[in-house]
Amino acid sequence: MTSRVFRLLTSLCLSLACSFQGAFGQLDTEFWFVAPEVWDGHGDDPILLRFSTLGDAAQITVEQPANLAFPIQTLNIPANGTQTLDLTPWLVDIENIPFNTVLDRGLHITSDVPVTAYYEINNNLNPDIFSLKGSSALGVEFYVPFQNYLDNFYTQSKAAIDIVATEDNTEITVVPTAALEGYPAGTPFTIALDMGETYALRAVNAQAANHPAGTYITSTAPIAITMSDDSVLGSAYPPGNCQDILGDQAIPVSIAGTEYIAVKGNLNGPDKVFILGTEDNTAISINGTNVWTVDAGETYAHTLSAPAAFYETSAPAVALHMTGFGCEVGGAILPPIACTGSSEVAFVRSSNDFIGMKIIVPAGAEGDFTFNGNTGNVNAVNFSDVPGTGGEWMYANITATGFVPTGGPSRLVNETAKFHLGIVNGGASSGTRYGYFSDFANYQHLTFASNDQLCAGEIAQLFASPILDATYEWTGPNGFEAGGEEVTLGPLTVADAGLYIVSGMAGECEILPDTLELFVAPQPPAPDVVPIDFLCEGDDWSFTTMTAADNWIWEDAAGTLIFTGDSTASYSDADPSDAGEYTLVVEIESCLSEPTSFELVVQETVQAPLDAEPIEICEGSSLTLEPGEVLTDAAWEWNLPNGDTTTAGALFIATTDAADAGTYTLSGTNNGCPMLPAEVEVSLSSPTPVEVIAPDFLCNDATAVQLTTDDAYNGNWIATCASCMSTSGQLTPSDASPGDIYITYTSDNPCAQTTTVEVEIVMVPNAAIENQSHCEGSGEVVLVPATLGGNWTAECGDCCTLDGVFDTQEAGTGSWELNYTIDGTCPSTGTATFTVTANTSSAFALIPEFCLDHDPDFAEAEEPGGDWSATCTTCISSMGEFSPETAGPGMHTISYTLPGVCGTSTDATVTVFALPNADFTYTTAGGCAPAVIECTSPLNPSIVDCQWTYNTNGVEASLGCEENIFVIENPGCYLMSHTVLDNNSCTSTAAAPELLCLSAPPSSAFTMSPAQPSVFDAQIDAWATDSISTYTYSWNVEEIPLGQGTYQSISIPEIGLDVFQLCLETVDSLGCSSLSCALIDLTEGLNAFAPTAFTPDNDGRNDAWRLYTTGSVTRFELRIYDRWGDLVFASMNPDLYWTGNVQGGDHFAPDGVYHYEAFLQDDAYAIKTLQGHILLIR
Repeated sequence: MTSRVFRLLTSLCLSLACSFQGAFGQLDTEFWFVAPEVWDGHGDDPILLRFSTLGDAAQITVEQPANLAFPIQTLNIPANGTQTLDLTPWLVDIENIPFNTVLDRGLHITSDVPVTAYYEINNNLNPDIFSLKGSSALGVEFYVPFQNYLDNFYTQSKAAIDIVATEDNTEITVVPTAALEGYPAGTPFTIALDMGETYALRAVNAQAANHPAGTYITSTAPIAITMSDDSVLGSAYPPGNCQDILGDQAIPVSIAGTEYIAVKGNLNGPDKVFILGTEDNTAISINGTNVWTVDAGETYAHTLSAPAAFYETSAPAVALHMTGFGCEVGGAILPPIACTGSSEVAFVRSSNDFIGMKIIVPAGAEGDFTFNGNTGNVNAVNFSDVPGTGGEWMYANITATGFVPTGGPSRLVNETAKFHLGIVNGGASSGTRYGYFSDFANYQHLTFASNDQLCAGEIAQLFASPILDATYEWTGPNGFEAGGEEVTLGPLTVADAGLYIVSGMAGECEILPDTLELFVAPQPPAPDVVPIDFLCEGDDWSFTTMTAADNWIWEDAAGTLIFTGDSTASYSDADPSDAGEYTLVVEIESCLSEPTSFELVVQETVQAPLDAEPIEICEGSSLTLEPGEVLTDAAWEWNLPNGDTTTAGALFIATTDAADAGTYTLSGTNNGCPMLPAEVEVSLSSPTPVEVIAPDFLCNDATAVQLTTDDAYNGNWIATCASCMSTSGQLTPSDASPGDIYITYTSDNPCAQTTTVEVEIVMVPNAAIENQSHCEGSGEVVLVPATLGGNWTAECGDCCTLDGVFDTQEAGTGSWELNYTIDGTCPSTGTATFTVTANTSSAFALIPEFCLDHDPDFAEAEEPGGDWSATCTTCISSMGEFSPETAGPGMHTISYTLPGVCGTSTDATVTVFALPNADFTYTTAGGCAPAVIECTSPLNPSIVDCQWTYNTNGVEASLGCEENIFVIENPGCYLMSHTVLDNNSCTSTAAAPELLCLSAPPSSAFTMSPAQPSVFDAQIDAWATDSISTYTYSWNVEEIPLGQGTYQSISIPEIGLDVFQLCLETVDSLGCSSLSCALIDLTEGLNAFAPTAFTPDNDGRNDAWRLYTTGSVTRFELRIYDRWGDLVFASMNPDLYWTGNVQGGDHFAPDGVYHYEAFLQDDAYAIKTLQGHILLIR
């Protein structure tokens, strides 16, 4: 039966996105993003998009729908892989600038499978990451969070809101909480954008108090928002001079939650968590304690000093976490923890700086993590209870620098629970990258259908992706109920049509239901087919049905579609493989009928069964031909060479003659289909005598001879010498005995003729001779052959007589060819070599003079194989290695002898010199470093050069022979040595029997307060760095003693100098001393003077207050606060006075004590902070 399978696919999804693998982090197949403008004066490039995949390979497309000039980027990433797209070449087309202008900068990212993505500003001065949240970032109502604690360092770097539209004709309404460039606070305004268009909003200045925290934005279609805070000055975190960007992709109110957890980072001070309300009268509790109430758009700032905190609100809120390294700040929007999270998170580490993982997981699942398949990196021991959660939640703050690869894929998986993962990457001198990669959205079922138009008789399958701890409850028509990840319906009837609903729970979290309406149509009846009796191979035919339909589907027995679209299917040239069962299914109104099956028979065309092997017989014999097998329904026909035909089954000729030779053909029919004809060739042979061609005689050393005949056929050969003759006619004389042999040839002709011939085998005499070898000068040598009676010749001419006398003196050294020849019917010649060898040379080479400590050296002989000996006996080895140390001082004779008749012997004399005397003594004054050393040695006229050496711990210093008096600067124990060179070029070294040890001088380092004294300071306090009771500490100014002790106070007015030296001399118990001095230049420096009180009563005296700075100050910031911490006055101009006004002159400050904080910086970027109190009296 042919049927269709309908698959209703349901998946547990997060918000609008669905991953068929379950909840795996901020995975999605579609992302919208607009990049913030970052001031290039601080650093805004490179800019990157980084992607990670899970179990499926992905093809990703990045485009700008509103900017057709932007080149579409396509990336192919393998499963469990990562890839980075560098967007820097298009930076001017991507960063959202200028503000208050409709732009075309929106990025639209799509993927064929779910992936994770984030945008990165990878500048080493100003880095950050923006985790892209896919559908969790899209909405129609937003409250935008900002920090209001730290200023932006540069006036060009302000807090920003960037918006991108996902549909045409989108109207966006903005209600700013603080004044924006071109838009006053509290006044709504509307902008209109098409798909991919963007709009940028900027704060009016860099003051933290003017950040637009809580700005309310609504739209008529989904939008995405990016919040950014460029070059935030970490002034609250020592040393306070860092500037770093802070930002994230915002979440809509629909994603905001009521429970959050923050894990503290590595700032030099507490983190900040900013809770932004989305409804009025929202109560906020921290770790279970009620702390505050906010209205919609209001922000509560929490100072996070503990390792972690739990935040709970009575209505949905947005949480922004500010953390970082040292004074480098970063920020991320925290994910709600209730009914959210991921089972698996994929990410990529941006740099080789420090990287940390902030993990939040329900209690009981903290031991179920794997990282890149490894269970050893994230363990239960890393986790602690989150305060205020009653033990329900655990957190970990893991330093992952050692196991997270830089630039490679990373995957964190929990098999039993969903979790949240934040990534912090950076350092105290390089900036902070901070973002959360786990899923923000609540659970929701989504249903998918490839076709909901079904027919009766078909099977419908409902699938749900496997989700951890999820339940699936299905309901439908006629009381249908089912559960589980897969449900099968069918065969369907019309009654199965209707509405199907899927719902369920994931743990304690409800999964929102989804519905699908199913339509079922009746099934058409089976069609009729016109029958075909049978076909012969090669026939043409057609399948035909008279049943009317919308479509006709013809298939073979294997279910393979062979034709569709017509009631008649025509074919040509039938083949036996076409035979078999076929089916026809008709389609009426998109429904398929039951199939009709029918058989097709194809008769195979066979070959007439006749053996085609040619037949050869002797003329005059009989001939019989017949089919090779019996075919029941066959009709036969023979065609003869003379043109006659016959229908007899068998053909017989009693006596053949020449006319019967030729081709015989058998054909006919089988089962009504013609057979292919078969042929056989018949030939007749005549008995004619055969002639054999062979030599009369052969020498027994001759090569094999091939005998031939005039026979048109092959034949068989035999001979009386047995193995001397092959069956193919090859005669081998060496395999036959001398004498006459007889050879017979029999033809393979059907008439089998025979011929015999005679051949004589003649014996060849043995002329073999042997090789000769003699020394030069051996005289005449008589040569003896194996068989006498021949003549001798040699290559060296007259050196050899015909009767075989060889003269070695005449020949000379070398190798000469000898020939010995015996003449006759079968002549023979023998060849050998006569070698005359010269006497061998025993000459050798060896260094004639050695120092006693010289390494052994080999004598080099011209010819190897000889024997070595010496007058010093064992001083030379059998391999010719001479040892000066074994020989000892003096003269020695070395001999080398080559053995054998032609061998010789050679002698040589070798001299070994004794080593010179290097003994010495040294003296030193005292045991402190530095020390003067004087070395002396005995007078020796044979010494031509020497060297003095001292070393400690592998550090060595050497001096020339005349530099026997020298200074050792550093303390330590030294080995002293003396090396000499005599007039025989021999050297010797002597070392002192004991180490020379020198003590280190004491430390005379000291510190001062102030570190850089100025004309404003009254005195200088100085302390010795070390304080040891047995040491003496003496202070002086310009060599005028001040006193003794580890501390000294110096009155600057008493010194009376603008520039002077302050010195400290330290003497230890051994008498060793050291001196340290500091040059003090009393300049103005980086400083300021602040009056402690003023009287703004307009009497012309002391009516205003200002901070008086030195000339080196190039950057100035001043803030004045009242006793409640409210800002009453701020200035960046050191010449600006405070006249006691508040809020720009609208009010006057009351009498009382005020607190000021000042920030100073010079051209060298040195920084100084001042603070104090001011008394205001009117």
